[in-house]
Amino acid sequence: MKKGIFIILNDNGKLVAGIKRADGQVIRIPELEVNPDIQELDGMPCEYFKKEILIIDDENIYQKKYIPKEDLKQEVKSPSLDFKSQLNQVMNAKDTEDESMENKTRAKLSQDSFSLKDSKVPSDVRQIKISDIDNFYLKLNKFSRWTVNEKGENKFLFFNAQERKNKQKNVTLGKFEIKENFGILENKFAALNKRHHNNAKALFGESVVELTLTPSYHLVVGLGGHSVYETSMTLHHIYGVPYIPANSIKGVLRSWIILDMFDNKESSALEDDTFVKWFGSQSSAGKLVFFDAFPNEKPRIEPDIMNVHYPDYYQGSKPPTDTQSPIPIYFLTVTESPFKFFIGSSELNTKNAKLKDKTIEDWLKDALTNHGIGAKTAVGYGYFHEPPV
Repeated sequence: MKKGIFIILNDNGKLVAGIKRADGQVIRIPELEVNPDIQELDGMPCEYFKKEILIIDDENIYQKKYIPKEDLKQEVKSPSLDFKSQLNQVMNAKDTEDESMENKTRAKLSQDSFSLKDSKVPSDVRQIKISDIDNFYLKLNKFSRWTVNEKGENKFLFFNAQERKNKQKNVTLGKFEIKENFGILENKFAALNKRHHNNAKALFGESVVELTLTPSYHLVVGLGGHSVYETSMTLHHIYGVPYIPANSIKGVLRSWIILDMFDNKESSALEDDTFVKWFGSQSSAGKLVFFDAFPNEKPRIEPDIMNVHYPDYYQGSKPPTDTQSPIPIYFLTVTESPFKFFIGSSELNTKNAKLKDKTIEDWLKDALTNHGIGAKTAVGYGYFHEPPV
């Protein structure tokens, strides 16, 4: 079998399938019907035998009903084999052990959203045999799956609950959800946090506050961020793991103290010297330094759903009636992992500094257990509790 690139040619307004050989020459296959499924394969690496066999991603896309023995003998030097055996040898030239391993990987990921042929990546990237992405940030955002939803629309999806035939576009909607993959960090989250803590101590000494808390339910951070999907999730662009940004932690702690101690009046809080020293004001910088919070164990990424029950009403076109169909919107949540929080200061003893008889650690614990962090806290998301000892 020879290798090439499968391409779609425009021949005077008619689409024709072809194969671009390694030397740049093009082999046309006019007998192959160019339908929407075939068009999606444009630019994919392929294996072929003359104009008789075409294989893309180990799938037999096209095969002539009859292949002359003379042509097969030129490609397969096995005169002792009968015609059927020769054809099988051509189709299965790949090493058996490698193929078995690849099939196992495919079976394991059959329900995963990752699909190289359905992602909008450059053609040279498509030529690399990738079975999964070991950086979840890249997997979610750069290798987004472009596929058909239940309405027959082409969209980027990380989750699809449908598994049926869509008559409108004559395609099958596959059931899948994105599977988390954190590569070398898979079992090293505690080591990542230890290094994070060592860096904080190198800056601020032993007075760094360290707090470990676990989400009581699901955690949603960055839901409204920029994304090719309808929703988003905050992921570290290098590590590829979900995390809570330092500015979010500072904002939640500041808001909780204003609410609990100053009756939700920011003007009163800014008159308190300790509050201003901790968080700063328009005229002075705060002395506390907050660090990003990372999971301390491998987190579980789970799709969740919110329903817009009156879509026409919210678009301003109709009153809210029960005749309108809810529109499910899927988003990703984090669960099953404690998070490590660190706060330091070069001018304050963060372990002993107090505001209204509470230390910084006490205030942070109160804020995350009673106020929550991230999106949808009004319905129970984003609240934490102390993990069992």
